[in-house]
Amino acid sequence: MMLEINSLVKTYPGTTALNGVSLSISPGEILAIAGENGSGKSTLMKIIAGHLPPNSGQLQVDGKAVKFTSPSDAVAAGIGLVEQELAVARHLTVAENILLGALPTRRRIGLGVDWTQVRKSAKEILDVLGVDVDPKAIVGQLPINIQQLVAIGSVLSRRPRLMLLDEATSSLSEDETDRLLGTLRRLTDNGMGILFISHRMREMREIADRIVVLRDGCVSGAAPMRDVSDGDVVKMLVGRVLDNVFTSERTVTERIVLQTEALCAAEFLEDVTMTVHAGEVVGLAGLMGSGRSTLAQTIFGAVPRTSGAVRIDGREVRFTHPAQALRAGVGFVGENRKAQGIFPGRSVRENMSVANLAKNSQAGVMSATREKSLTRKAISKFGVKCADIEDSIEALSGGNQQKVLLARSIVREPKLLILDEPTRGVDVGAKAEIYEQIAQAAAKGMGFLVASSELTELLGLCDTIYVLSQGRIVGRLDRESATEERIAALAFHSEQAKEVA
Repeated sequence: MMLEINSLVKTYPGTTALNGVSLSISPGEILAIAGENGSGKSTLMKIIAGHLPPNSGQLQVDGKAVKFTSPSDAVAAGIGLVEQELAVARHLTVAENILLGALPTRRRIGLGVDWTQVRKSAKEILDVLGVDVDPKAIVGQLPINIQQLVAIGSVLSRRPRLMLLDEATSSLSEDETDRLLGTLRRLTDNGMGILFISHRMREMREIADRIVVLRDGCVSGAAPMRDVSDGDVVKMLVGRVLDNVFTSERTVTERIVLQTEALCAAEFLEDVTMTVHAGEVVGLAGLMGSGRSTLAQTIFGAVPRTSGAVRIDGREVRFTHPAQALRAGVGFVGENRKAQGIFPGRSVRENMSVANLAKNSQAGVMSATREKSLTRKAISKFGVKCADIEDSIEALSGGNQQKVLLARSIVREPKLLILDEPTRGVDVGAKAEIYEQIAQAAAKGMGFLVASSELTELLGLCDTIYVLSQGRIVGRLDRESATEERIAALAFHSEQAKEVA
């Protein structure tokens, strides 16, 4: 076996992340690791990659016991990790990120880095991944999907024998995902082993040879991928059958909480006219780069508009800063929780209450008792798994961090809540809980604008769906008429029409 893990245990104060996990992987094999958020998947990957020490258990590489004390030990053993949260140096170039830590130097001493070779080597990795981007581009100025591919390229540049991918496709479009999966399969033809974490059944079925499912830190099931149904996997994941994750019974009122007219933003948003009613969930669909996120951020005041009108509850507004949108009753949960949502280094309590200072105060003075009480109620209602509200937000799994952000926004009771990729990196059980909270808030009259790349999510969740392409609305579908085929036809047809023109 390339890698064997025997009885791995990892504990933290008040919680057990891994409890006797055992698995193995052979050269040329792709092993899917599935599990709910908080099941221990990321902890397992970090232990294998030398980022965390286990409390007990054993790792064997090529039949020999190993004990990694740092990530460099794992890299030396041929193991590379693509982390769930973006791990890029935003101020450096694409080429520098890909070759970081291994920049080639000129042959003659004292002549420094061979930048020509840096860019050439980076371009070769980008070509393998099918990424068309300038190696000299600054990573922080690129879209999140390109940043994710750069992070993958950085790991590939070290030519690992065993590659660990923790939700590596969560920021990618379907086309980018398909190209990456094809690349991974070709790499296994040369003997590379791959541990692949994903919440998307389609991806696991497409490339995985076997699947191991974790639940509450233990292995709840393992089987060849071809021998298990989707229902089998879901039951192993959550311990129960999920019949219907969407709730659609609610009343959409005549009151309009959001109206845009001919809204434009520099270079990428053109003449967007749409409405969201109280109690309505409106979806934004479209290909990657269609303008979904730009539209959401423009309405929220994070991207400046160049022309057009925005009305909140019938009153025209001109937000030049998100703080103005918040005061006007507009909430926002961004697609990149690390950069746009959480406050790193702060506790769950602080992250939950930071946007609700008024509710946590009495006569203008913060009440610690009220703050703790409201935080505990929120994490209970939204099913956030954490040992203590004073735990660092970064100690929570990605899905539980997402629940904190959603809870923080809904507790404020905004008139309109904008959600950009609300379930990115979230397991099927947590998705059902998030959908239920959205449905409950909508039933109480809150309006939602949801941008998502998952068509199943939009079709199940939304009353109305607007399809965007190259910054313009190219179609509007109601719940009864919306299908995956119609959404795709609108998005792709518009793209092709633009190219022909």
